[in-house]
Amino acid sequence: MCYDGIISGKKVVKMKYCPDCQRIYEDEVQRCSECRALLGRNVREDDPVLLLSASMLECERIRGALADEGIPCEVRPWGGDFSAGVVTGYSPQGSAELFVPFAALERARAVQSAVTAPENGGQLPGEPDESDETPPETASEGDA
Repeated sequence: MCYDGIISGKKVVKMKYCPDCQRIYEDEVQRCSECRALLGRNVREDDPVLLLSASMLECERIRGALADEGIPCEVRPWGGDFSAGVVTGYSPQGSAELFVPFAALERARAVQSAVTAPENGGQLPGEPDESDETPPETASEGDA
């Protein structure tokens, strides 16, 4: 099924897709800005699309939050030192890109925002706040 776009306000915005780079573009764009390929089709619900480019550690942190929310994703390393990653498949020094299915992109962006928001310390909505926990009762000197 071809997904014609995303709802922005009350209008549907058509999005084009680069199957090589897996990036989405507004309908007027003719070429991918990454690989310069001609953009010929609209994005489909199951097409993987780029959510973010960041350090491997940051991508893994967001990946964990997405998994907790039931959003499928894939982390792909690029750049940096891959010598350790050759054996382990993981190189914390490098950079990575995180991809999600287009149908889950808006939910994934919300999770990403919640995790990276400085005002909540990276806490997802609905998680208990550690500062809300009541400290254990301590006996005062007069109670003894």
